[in-house]
Amino acid sequence: HPLGNQYSRRDLQWNPIYCPSGDTGFAEDWLKKFPESAIALTGGDSTLFFSHLQLQFPDLATRIKVSPNLIFLGIQAVKQQHF
Repeated sequence: HPLGNQYSRRDLQWNPIYCPSGDTGFAEDWLKKFPESAIALTGGDSTLFFSHLQLQFPDLATRIKVSPNLIFLGIQAVKQQHF
């Protein structure tokens, strides 16, 4: 298991739900273990959540990118390659 025993598939699947409630421990731990990782906030509320994150956790916020339309960019890229 590449993440060791600390993180399970369930953690990775559900953490986006926990993080908006103020639990940034997962993201901070992840960046300690994998400092070259990229973290992106996506979706309609990502900009609002990022504003909160900048106020509450400014150091962590510097490591995070916001892309509200990332899923649509991905769909467009797949469409261009395969259709």
